[in-house]
Formats: sequence, C-alpha cells, structure tokens
Amino acid sequence: MAGGKEVNQSELSNIIDVSVVTIRAWEKEGMPVVAKGSRGKSAIYNTAEVIRWCEQRLLSKVTVGKDEDGAVISEDEGRRRKVVAEAQLAELKLAVESGELVEIEAVGAEVDTVLSGVRARLLAIPGTLALTLTNEPDPAVVRDRVFDEISGALNELSGTDFGGASEASRASDDIPPEGADASSEA
Repeated sequence: MAGGKEVNQSELSNIIDVSVVTIRAWEKEGMPVVAKGSRGKSAIYNTAEVIRWCEQRLLSKVTVGKDEDGAVISEDEGRRRKVVAEAQLAELKLAVESGELVEIEAVGAEVDTVLSGVRARLLAIPGTLALTLTNEPDPAVVRDRVFDEISGALNELSGTDFGGASEASRASDDIPPEGADASSEA
C-alpha cells in the first residue's frame, strides 16, 4: 500500500488516540492489519490504511445512502426525509377519507361505466329513429330529432359528476340541455 507508516498496536493507539482495547475491537470489525499479532508479539498496522478504514467506518455510521444526485445523505437527513414522507402520506390518506381525493382506479371504473352507457345510447340512435323518421319528408324535422337524440346522450355524459366536478365546468358546456331549441344558443 502506498503511504503510511507500519506501527505496532501501542504506537497506533498513540497516533489515533484510542485505547488498545478499541484497536482489538476494530480488528474484529475488519480494520486492516499488515501482520497478525501472536502471543507476546504485537500486530503490525499501516497507519494510512487504518486511517482510511476509520474514515469509511465513520462515514458509514453517519450516512444512510445517496440521493438521486449521488450526494451522501446523513442519518439525520434520512430521518427528516422519512418524517416528511410520513406526513405527506398521512395528508393523502386524510384527503382520501374526506373525499377531497379519489383513487384513480375508482375514477377509471366510474368513467368506464358512464362511457359504456353513452356508447350504448349513441349506437341505439339509428334503430330508435329509423322507424319514426322513415316517412318524414321535412329534413329540418329529421335534423332536429337526430340532434335531440345525440344531445340527450351527450347531456347524460356531461351531467355525470366524476368525483365532484364543479357546476361551473358543467355550465360552460356548449351543448344545450335536452329539449332546448338549438337556435336559442347565444
């Protein structure tokens, strides 16, 4: 290894200001040793390797991981983020319970049901009007009846409250309500 000085246990203890007992404990945790000690003979350590190991050990104790930018996250920052995430989750659950927020699956199921009904109603228009308009000579009457049927299906759709759509958004629709005269539009 490049750099560092090879020292015995007692010398290492003085250099890094920890007890010999701590050095033995660190050896068991994986601190690098150049030569193992034996009865009556002290182990030999490379100071540069030991210091690098100590830095890594300290860093691992203070860091939880890395964020999306690769920056090291401290344990305190990790705890803070966890508390924030738990608070946000609690707010979302409260919003769901109070009806302010709905799950996408519930909305999707409701939309599917409504659109299936509108589709069925639109597909029924030719059969509904075929018999009644077969002998109708006035094109204006035919146009008005077709318009009324289509408008009725679309009004059914626009009148659906998908989890609390506002009255203002429904009022802005360009389609007149069922039975309204198309020429009275502003």
